[in-house]
Amino acid sequence: MKKLIKRAAKNVKGEYKVRILIDPEESDILSSGIIPKNIKTNVYKSHLGIYIELIGKAEDVMRTEIAIRRALIADYTKSCGKATAKT
Repeated sequence: MKKLIKRAAKNVKGEYKVRILIDPEESDILSSGIIPKNIKTNVYKSHLGIYIELIGKAEDVMRTEIAIRRALIADYTKSCGKATAKT
């Protein structure tokens, strides 16, 4: 995976863009401080959810995308843990 990211970062000229689809209930991720100031963000609402577009240097955008996904997974794991019955 690291080799793939390094190769992609070398091939990118200028700006790099990524769009992430999230549930509207998870929109607080935008104000959580995970997205650094040097990353430009655009937010698009659709019937599927909310698209967060990250634009900037390839390495920074990839790191931010990973951080967002980890935060969403951690949040999902916590919410699933609360819903399970303890015996």
